[in-house]
Amino acid sequence: MKVILVVAAVAVVVVFVVAGDCTWSQDINSRSWDESVICPEPYTLIGNTTCLYISQWGVVRNWSAAQTYCSVYEGELAVINDCALLGEVWTLTQHVLNLTGNFWVGGSDAEAEDSWVWERTVKNVPMGVPFWLPGHPDGDTDENKLMIADNGYFTDANETQEHFFICQDFSTLGSITGCNAPYILIGSSCFYIPPWEVLRNWQDAQEYCIEGLLGELAVISDCDTLGQVWNWIHYDLNMTGSFWVGGSDSAMEGTWVWERVWQRVPMGVPYWLHGQPDGDNAENKLIIAKNGFFDDENESQENYFICQYFLD
Repeated sequence: MKVILVVAAVAVVVVFVVAGDCTWSQDINSRSWDESVICPEPYTLIGNTTCLYISQWGVVRNWSAAQTYCSVYEGELAVINDCALLGEVWTLTQHVLNLTGNFWVGGSDAEAEDSWVWERTVKNVPMGVPFWLPGHPDGDTDENKLMIADNGYFTDANETQEHFFICQDFSTLGSITGCNAPYILIGSSCFYIPPWEVLRNWQDAQEYCIEGLLGELAVISDCDTLGQVWNWIHYDLNMTGSFWVGGSDSAMEGTWVWERVWQRVPMGVPYWLHGQPDGDNAENKLIIAKNGFFDDENESQENYFICQYFLD
């Protein structure tokens, strides 16, 4: 990791962090973060959407005790899934808070050795560069909890060790994104899935989104958002099934468009499995199937569905 510090006459510090293929820069004293976001005490907004609390000098705990400490403030040990946020956290600990040491976060491979997951979400911890140094993790079964080391990278450690720690408030994730309830932010869009007992055919699902939620069936045009939506469905909501979204080839067979914006639905890998769509005129509406890929379906079928609130 290479760090360059530039100090101007007005004591503004700009920190550039380069780790592997991730580059991050931040003016510490003039972040362009959303000023409307309010994190509950004692949390502070880090990045645009994440409320974190970093323990201070003298407050060190083992991993389990750190998790308990976070729960007192209705939080949990932090989930840090992108390298920009990792860079911001490391910069704040080292150069703003002047804390030198290691910091527990919420990852673990205690359930299955070398299968690192965030304990809150049971989603995979990102592996390799730029999150870990080459050769890490290296602790086998005696080091099964995750920390940010004093070099800014993830590493594994024995859970009995006492370190600083980082708590996260997850209750604000929906409200700090600009999404109106009941929508929550997935990627850069506001989505909502009704409860598991609410199933509709395609047209009724569209009307449900419009009349009750001031939205429409979702438009998902990039594969990152598709993956995030599927992870949300599968891991966070624990729902299994197919989900209507706002695509159709009703106007012209084989020409799939998003009905709201009349733009083309992305085709082929990684959105569709090989051989799909395959329904001809009998299946002219779009679903996210239970395998996470797009598929065509007869519009009279009753499925779950995904509403989207459009900010424009």
